[in-house]
Formats: sequence, C-alpha cells, structure tokens
Amino acid sequence: MNDNASGSIPEVYAAFSDDGGLLAIAGTTTTSNSTTSKSTISKSSLACIALEYFSEGGANVVYSLRPALVEKTIHGLAGARLGTTTESPNLARRLQGKVLRLRKVQEPAQGDAETTPYVPTAEVERYLHEGIEPRLGTDYLVKHDMIKVDPKLIKACNSALATGEEAKVRPKRRKGDRLNENEPHALLLDDMRPEPGVSFMIEFKPKWLSDSPNPQRLKRRRCRTCALRTMRNAEKGKKAGRSPTAGFCPLALTSSGAALEKIIDHFLFANGVQDHPLWKSHGDRVTERLAQDFTSGSTVTLLSRLRELENDLDPHGCLSFEGHQQLQNEGALDDLELAMTLRDCTIFARLTWEPSGPLELRLADLDRKDWRTRLERWCATERALIDGGWYEGAEKNADILRPREICQLWAS
Repeated sequence: MNDNASGSIPEVYAAFSDDGGLLAIAGTTTTSNSTTSKSTISKSSLACIALEYFSEGGANVVYSLRPALVEKTIHGLAGARLGTTTESPNLARRLQGKVLRLRKVQEPAQGDAETTPYVPTAEVERYLHEGIEPRLGTDYLVKHDMIKVDPKLIKACNSALATGEEAKVRPKRRKGDRLNENEPHALLLDDMRPEPGVSFMIEFKPKWLSDSPNPQRLKRRRCRTCALRTMRNAEKGKKAGRSPTAGFCPLALTSSGAALEKIIDHFLFANGVQDHPLWKSHGDRVTERLAQDFTSGSTVTLLSRLRELENDLDPHGCLSFEGHQQLQNEGALDDLELAMTLRDCTIFARLTWEPSGPLELRLADLDRKDWRTRLERWCATERALIDGGWYEGAEKNADILRPREICQLWAS
C-alpha cells in the first residue's frame, strides 16, 4: 500500500511545452523534440502546473496536479497562487481528475543483495496495452496517458523529496528513495480520490484469490497469502520492536456471511472510513451496500474474473518450471508472469455516502512482473513455505507464532 506524507513536501512547478508534448519545469520554453531550454521572464506571471506530493510506493511517486500562477521576479520564479479556469482553461481541462506518476530508481531493499531491474515507463505502458487489456478489457483499468518529462523537472522533484526528508515529513521507510532522472516518460492517471463529503474510497490488494497449485500433496490449512504472511510475521517477531502485520484471507473475498463481513469491516477500518464524521449516520447503509456488491455486484464480478485468470494462467505453479524446463516453456512462463502481475494489483473502490450513488471500481499497480528476473525468487518462496510447514500449520513454535488464524482453509 502507498504511503502518504504526514506534512508538506515542497511543490514543484511545471508547464507543458509549446507543442504540448513535454512536461517541463516552469520558467523554460521547450518543444518535445528539443533538449535545450531558455529562460522566459518576459511576463510578470506564468500559468503552470503545481505538482503536489500525494503518495508513494516502492516503485513510484504520485503527485496531484492543479493549475497555478507563478509570480516571476528578475531572478526567476517566486511564490505561486491558485490559477483559475478563466486564466488557463485548456490547462485546467487537461489536468482535471488526473494525477502524475513518476518512476523511482530501483534500489535494493534493506538487507537484500539484489534488486529488481528497472522497468521504464514506456515498457509499463506497453504491457498494459498488450498484456493486461486483452485479458481484462479497459472498463476496470485506471485510465492512463503517457507523456514526456524534462529531466530538470525530475531533478526538481528529487530536491523537494530531499527537503521533505530533512523536515521529517516524508514517510521514514521511503527515506533515500529518488526518482529516476534518466526516465523520459511519466503516466497521467485518473485520480481515484473521493470528493470530500460526497464519496469515500477503499483500497486493497486481493492477492492470491485461489490457493497456490504448488503444494498439491499437502494437507493445507493456510492459503498462499495467509501462509506467507504468517511466515513473514514470524521473521519480524525475531527482530526487536517489529509487530505482526494484520491482514485478511483473500479466499473470503468471494465468500459470504461472517467471513465477508469481517473483511469489509477490515477494509473500512484500514482506509479510515470509520473515522469519517458521516460514519455514524451512514455507516450501516455503507456496510450493507458493500456486502451486497461483494456478493452480487460489480465487485464480485471483477474478483471472480481475476480468480479465473489466475487459475487459467497458472495451473501448475512456479515450481513446475524449476530446472531445465524453463527454457522450453516461455509461453507458459509468460502466462505465469501475468498471473503473478494480477496477484499484486490494487483495487480502488470509490462510492458515495448516499446509497443511490455510483460505485466505481478500478485496477492499478499492474506493472509487469518479469519472470526472467523473478522466477528464482518465486520458487525459493514456495520452497520455504512448503519445507517450513507454513501451508500445513506445522511450523516450529506454532502456538507462539499463531495467536489467531484468519485463513478460510483453517476454519474449513
């Protein structure tokens, strides 16, 4: 899940080039085919775009966008004030309902010897069009447009991130992460944030909607997601000050009754919906509406389609590709890759507080999980889960590590 800053990271001001093909740092004039820029201090103010830090994950930083007027001085750009649609109507229309996603440099996670190779934005966009859309269509995907970005703009954003770190307003676990200044593209995405007082949003990762096909001979008491979470919580427990990660069982997402009610309550709590002032008067109706949509509406339709694709694309599990077979089965490995990509997607559900309003569902975080760089890691994880007894609930110190089981398989 993405992190949001608890304070204010400085804004960065940008503008589209004269031909509209390049997003560059404000105060320069460029064309999308030019690598040079020059100062334009001829006017007293400049209609531009304010990039405001919104959130970030392990691979991207997301900025909200708004039209702004930046006052000019003899030395360059000074303070900004909110622009109006009268002053820059075309700009306001282009930015309406959009956020900007910029790619990070891929550095090894703390304690890891290796890192996942960097995937350029152009490759991310190509995979969405060629890999995801033919299987899922476009109705549920977050709409996206790829644009060019000036390296100077990325550098300015990195400076703002560093300033946010010094002021201790950037999430601690993202400290040191920087945007890739050699990345020439970014994605304009639909903004799924709710309208204050009108709607709210829940965000969750459905993960493995079916059990792993790998440990076929085991008497499984945990699904793949619950087994991995339990193993990781045990590893965290060995480190001082690390608390277990709460979660839910994905198998319950397409269930009903008490199990589904617990998941919906978990989502509402985790996304802060129950803290909203409208919760007291609308909470019961909101919960009932979500339960209905998870059992007979668009949500269960989407979840069922994802589960069907996972089963079709990965019928035998990653361990079936260990050894020499992987070189002879690239088509099947491409299918496995897509299944693993879908298992890491995020679902955004935005709905109104009033029961008569719409419920919008969108899928995001569908960056390609390249099997060529990840297969060995996937297999190692499966081996650890099987050999360690995590699927069967037979791990060492089971009573200490297992205070409460939430897996649907455990209850069956």
